[in-house]
Amino acid sequence: MKRIIFAAFVATGLASAPAIAAEPQKGAVPSETALTADAQKKITAAVEAEGCSGGAISRYEGTFTVKNAVCGDGTYDLTLNSDYEIDKKTKM
Repeated sequence: MKRIIFAAFVATGLASAPAIAAEPQKGAVPSETALTADAQKKITAAVEAEGCSGGAISRYEGTFTVKNAVCGDGTYDLTLNSDYEIDKKTKM
């Protein structure tokens, strides 16, 4: 599976934090999976505001999923809505 990786560097100097990667959904067309730099920044900011970092981002039908985000108390899958707000946090 081909992965497109976007490095997530934060203005706070957390350049050593794991990068968040964008990963296409199976069966999705490119317009549903492509992430803009702005979307990448907003998703990264939301993940970090939750106290998490890293993970692989996928986009499908207006929602985003960050799989395997590392948080203070474990690894989670995060679901964000089209306003880049976390709707669901599922412990892995």
